[in-house]
Amino acid sequence: NRSSDLSLGHVERPSTAAALRAVPQHVFRPDVSVATTYADQPQPTGDGQTVSAPHAVAWIIDELALSPGDHILEVGTGCGYHAAVTAAVVDDGRVWSVECRGSLAGTARERLSRLGCDVSVRHSLSG
Repeated sequence: NRSSDLSLGHVERPSTAAALRAVPQHVFRPDVSVATTYADQPQPTGDGQTVSAPHAVAWIIDELALSPGDHILEVGTGCGYHAAVTAAVVDDGRVWSVECRGSLAGTARERLSRLGCDVSVRHSLSG
């Protein structure tokens, strides 16, 4: 049920709700069942990391009050889900994302590209 992330009342901005509906969460969590993927809870993404629950992603995007044309730098790409939702909100803007784990950066880059998301993912070691 892709609308479960919207039924909890956590989404305030129409642009955030539209972006959540537009981004297929299951693409970013291939090792999790589709039913579990759309639960409003953090999910494992690989390499010992998790993706935030959809309500948390919505809250962050709502609080940022993003608009089409905005330019965003995200630190910590993970699986790329948050970057994809952000890109859907800023539409003709740009999203850059940096990930310190090479395997996550590469996988996220592939997923985002397959979905046609305008997100530039870079791998950068911390320290």
